[in-house]
Parts: sequence; C-alpha cells; structure tokens
Amino acid sequence: MLFSLRFIKVTACIFMVQFGVVSTVVAIPVEWTFSNVIFDDGGALTGRWTFDLDSNSVMSFDITTTGGSVLSGHRYTDMDPTMNAVHQWTGGYDMLIVGEWSTSPSPSWSGWIVTVSFDPQMTNDGGVIAIVPSPPFCCSRELPFSVGYPHPFVRWIESGEMIGTRLAPIPEPPPSPIPEPSTYAMMLVGLGMLGWVGRGKKLTERAAA
Repeated sequence: MLFSLRFIKVTACIFMVQFGVVSTVVAIPVEWTFSNVIFDDGGALTGRWTFDLDSNSVMSFDITTTGGSVLSGHRYTDMDPTMNAVHQWTGGYDMLIVGEWSTSPSPSWSGWIVTVSFDPQMTNDGGVIAIVPSPPFCCSRELPFSVGYPHPFVRWIESGEMIGTRLAPIPEPPPSPIPEPSTYAMMLVGLGMLGWVGRGKKLTERAAA
C-alpha cells in the first residue's frame, strides 16, 4: 500500500510539472560590422547591426553614411523612433533595408533609406560576407526615398564586406499560453490523485490510532 501511494504521488507531480511549465526559446544573435564599404560618389558606410537568423529579426542597428558628390550622408539608428530595419531575400541575395518609416496613411518607407545586398547567406556562426556591388547588381544603394521615381539622387555601393561576430544567446521570456481542454483535464486528474493520496493517508493514521 505504501508503494502504491508513493507511485501515485510521483505520477501526479509529473503531470503537474509537465503541463505547468513552458519551455523558453533562445535567440542566437550575430553582430554584423561593415568594413571598407564605399559608395561610387566617394562616400562611405560604417556601423553595425545585430540580427537573429532563427526569428528573421533585426534586433538593433546603428549605421552612418558620410557625404560624397551625390548625397550628404545620414545616420540610421534604432534610437530614432522614425527608423526601421528589415531583412529579406530579394533577387537571389540577402538584403538589409534600413530607413525612415511611416505608418500613416499606410506603413511604408518615407524618407532616407539605405539597402545592402550580400552573398553568401548569413549563418548563426558569423564570419565574413561580401557586399554585392551595384550596379550591375541590385540593390546596394542609398537614396532619399521620399523624392519619388525616378530617383534624381541615388548613390551605389561599389565594394565592402560585413564581419559577423556571434554574441551570447539571449533567453526570451516564455509566452502566456492558453491551455487546451485536455491540459485542464490532466491537471484535474493530477489534483484528484493528490487529494486521494491525502485522504488515504488520513484513513491510515486513524486506523493506526
């Protein structure tokens, strides 16, 4: 009888732990630093951005371009609430798009913007990746997007690379899930088994008395 009570108690605890704990997801960010990035008008691009490949999310960015014969240069940073950065796969290349972002009247790029294409694709291990020059390939460039098409002011990246350094994994907070009905049923079973164990223990104590 003692063995049975212990077995039931352990089983109930297992049910409680199994359905009461949610595992966390860990982000593996890589910080990418621009190196020797030159525009065709003599300007340059420097800075860095942090990216989590698994969630396809840009976690931070701080990029600066210097002036040349076509454009005066600009700073793109996540400290500016009007700035946004996204990563996407375009024309056979990975691409980073950073610039001024507007949500009214609809979400869209609204001002200064810089795009950087690179090959090969990024990995969680970092390393060195070459920037794809433009032209003839698209689209490593900087322009005031709000000017409209065709762009009278645009400069193209001629050369450069990105150096990726893997950072320490970042635990992400677990979501607050809504348990399925079957989960509630199993939890009730666990609670019921614990209550039955407690009742049996009291009856045993009274019998012994």
